[in-house]
Amino acid sequence: MSGDEAWSAAARSIVSDVVGRHLDGDGVLRNGCYDFAAGVAVRHELVWGSYFLTTVLAVLTGRVREHPW
Repeated sequence: MSGDEAWSAAARSIVSDVVGRHLDGDGVLRNGCYDFAAGVAVRHELVWGSYFLTTVLAVLTGRVREHPW
């Protein structure tokens, strides 16, 4: 397995876990945590989590050719 294939396999595994455990029936990414120590938004949808999940899905499905960062 090449380095690119290994990274792709790891990304797919992580995305599968995140989607399987944290995406609700409406497609909302739940259980994000803003500030655990302060008890602020410890199980919420957070815009950056949704952004990065959407971006990774776009790359893994070929909707975009390269990651944007």
